[in-house]
Amino acid sequence: MNKQERNNKVAIGFLTCTPHVELIRFANEISSTTNELDVYIIIDDNTYEPPQSDCSLHFIQVDNNQCVSNGYRNSLTLIWEKECLAWDKALYYFCRLNGKTYDFVWLVEEDVFIPSVHALIVLNGQCCNQEYDLVCQRNHYNLHGALESLTWRFWFDAKDKFPLPWYHSMICAVGLSRRLLIKIDEYVTARCFLPFIEYFFNTIAMHEQLHVYCPPELSTINYRHDWILKEIRQSPMNWYHPIKDMKRQQQLRERLLNSSDVDDDDNEPEQKEYEPDCFCLQPPNI
Repeated sequence: MNKQERNNKVAIGFLTCTPHVELIRFANEISSTTNELDVYIIIDDNTYEPPQSDCSLHFIQVDNNQCVSNGYRNSLTLIWEKECLAWDKALYYFCRLNGKTYDFVWLVEEDVFIPSVHALIVLNGQCCNQEYDLVCQRNHYNLHGALESLTWRFWFDAKDKFPLPWYHSMICAVGLSRRLLIKIDEYVTARCFLPFIEYFFNTIAMHEQLHVYCPPELSTINYRHDWILKEIRQSPMNWYHPIKDMKRQQQLRERLLNSSDVDDDDNEPEQKEYEPDCFCLQPPNI
C-alpha cells in the first residue's frame, strides 16, 4: 500500500429520514468488515433516537435551523417542498463540520441497493485513490441551454445559477472528493443556498475542471425499474436504484449469499430487458 492510499480518509454516508433496521444492520456490517471507510447514517428526522452503537457506526442529526442559516438548504426543493432535508445536512456535515476531514465521501440514499460489502469495497477501491472528483451515474450535458422537457425537465432551474454548459446526473449514489466538496462550500458561502443537486454536482465539477467518472457499476442507478434477483446476480458488483422496500433489500442480500438458492422469478414482476434511462455521454471540454 503506497503513502497516498494510507493517507486517504474515506467515509460513506447513508441518507434517510428514519433508518430502517436493515440499513442499520448493513451499515454495521460494513463497519465491522472493513477499515477502509468510516460509516455514517445521516438522519433527517431530528425526533428519532438512534440506537446505541459502538464508535464505528456514526449517526448524524443536524438542527434544521443551523443547516439553513449556514446556507445548506434547497438541495431538493424542486421535487420535495421542504427547505432542509438529509442531503442538505449531509453536505453541511461533510463540508463544514467534523466531516470535512475526509478526502473522499460516498453519499448514498437508502433506496439504493448495494448487494454486498464486497461490492462497496471494490468500487471504493477503484475510485477513492484515483483523481476522480465526482463519481456518478452519468454526465449528460446541455451545451446550448435547451429547456425542452424531452431532454431533461429540470434544466430551467440552472438558468440563473450557472453559465452554459450545464450537466446533470441522477445522484442517488455519488462519490465526492474533497476538492469538489470545497467548491460546493465556496458556492454556498457566496450564494447562501444549494442549487438542485442533480445538476449542481456535475455542473460545478465540470466548470471547475474537475474529473467526473461514470463507472459501469452505477449504470444500474435508474429512475424507475423493478429489479429482480436474476438481474442482480448477473452484475453483483453493481449498485441498484430503486429498491425502496428495505425488507426486500434484506431478502435479496440473503439470497445472493446462498448460491444454491434458485431464482424464483415466478413471484416477481415480469421484466423487460433493462435499458439505462440515458447513456453516459462524454462531455466536451468547456
